[in-house]
Amino acid sequence: MPVSGLVVSTKKGKAPAVAERLRALDRVQVTDLLRDSLVLVTETDSREADKALWSRLESVEDLVELSLIYHNFEDLGDGSDPGLCGEERA
Repeated sequence: MPVSGLVVSTKKGKAPAVAERLRALDRVQVTDLLRDSLVLVTETDSREADKALWSRLESVEDLVELSLIYHNFEDLGDGSDPGLCGEERA
């Protein structure tokens, strides 16, 4: 189960609106709201779901940047080696 901690930068003054948009998404928890940034935790069931969620996050209006602070998916139990930054190794 991939779990990620992220810091989200928003356009100036848009953090509350972005927080509401993010709270509307499944598998996203907004934990802190700062001046022009937010702290998020995401939890998905698979790598594919995690990638799909990231695509949705990147398309949120007034979101400027996503910074990955923590990512863990070791409990997927499929025996694969996730490699650097979650990419499969050949």
